[in-house]
Amino acid sequence: MARRIFLHVGTPKTGTTYLQGVLWANKEALQQQGLLLPLRHVRDHFYLTNIARQWSPKIEVMPAAGRKSWERMVEEVRSWTEDVLISHELFASVSTERAKWALDELAALGDEVHVIVTARDLARLAPAEWQQSVKHGRSHGLDEHYELLKAEDPERLDSELLLLLDQDPEVANSEHMSILFWKVQNLPELLHRWGQWLPPERVHLVTVPPSGAPRDLLWNRFASTVGIDPATVDQSVTIPNDSLGVVEVETLRRINGLLPPGLTGTRKQVLVRQ
Repeated sequence: MARRIFLHVGTPKTGTTYLQGVLWANKEALQQQGLLLPLRHVRDHFYLTNIARQWSPKIEVMPAAGRKSWERMVEEVRSWTEDVLISHELFASVSTERAKWALDELAALGDEVHVIVTARDLARLAPAEWQQSVKHGRSHGLDEHYELLKAEDPERLDSELLLLLDQDPEVANSEHMSILFWKVQNLPELLHRWGQWLPPERVHLVTVPPSGAPRDLLWNRFASTVGIDPATVDQSVTIPNDSLGVVEVETLRRINGLLPPGLTGTRKQVLVRQ
């Protein structure tokens, strides 16, 4: 049985790609320090989010190993006696019911379960999320994006619509983007959704440093939360996740607007990325 199990649930666009790049590049070194990243790759933790969300459309197209990822994780963690870390930002979209299910599952594998939330100020988060939506094929402008966010009450999460979005992501057009945004970025609700099942001292909030701060400051904060000496890992190898410039994102947004309306899903994303 593990000692402490840390579940990093996001949120998206809070340096998670950078953190996961550092973590997976140093998997063996971290294990020597007593911190296990179960399974083999960051995509395996993505598979875990699909299992936790019970997202059938994604589960159906996952490889066989992915569909068994939760069982494989349980088996690996059960044989580990020190600390464990599972990290993926899409855990932020898990429902309250499924969050409790995931925490109960993990509680059976360790002495303590902890939840980590990385958070970023909204002034930087909102445009970052808009840029991400453009990368995924949407054509609404930044001003429209802001208006949608302001129009949506972050306390109102329409359960029927959220269920529909989970079952059929293709309905997530620009009108629904604000609801998706607040589902994963409404920090008080997210902390309650995951933290209500745990003692307060086992819920950790790690803030993203402001622009201009040392690049390794976020890693230092995260590493100290999970009990790792931040100076003992190689931070030079990370997963690339560069932002688009103003000209690039505007060009991509206009291209999205010219694509045929019937072009959706993976085909649309592949074409846009090309």
